[in-house]
Amino acid sequence: MDRREEPGWGAIGLTAFRCLVKDGRVVDTIGVLETPFPERYGENIRLLESLGRRK
Repeated sequence: MDRREEPGWGAIGLTAFRCLVKDGRVVDTIGVLETPFPERYGENIRLLESLGRRK
């Protein structure tokens, strides 16, 4: 993935993350969120969750 960046800020971008979280093949897959700002984990997790809900 996009190592050491927050979702959407690295080379991959939010469009790719949106496709990933909406892909049924990875629904039950465990992931690891690693960003340079651990204090913002909650915010970043909520962002990724919201991408899965958006159309």
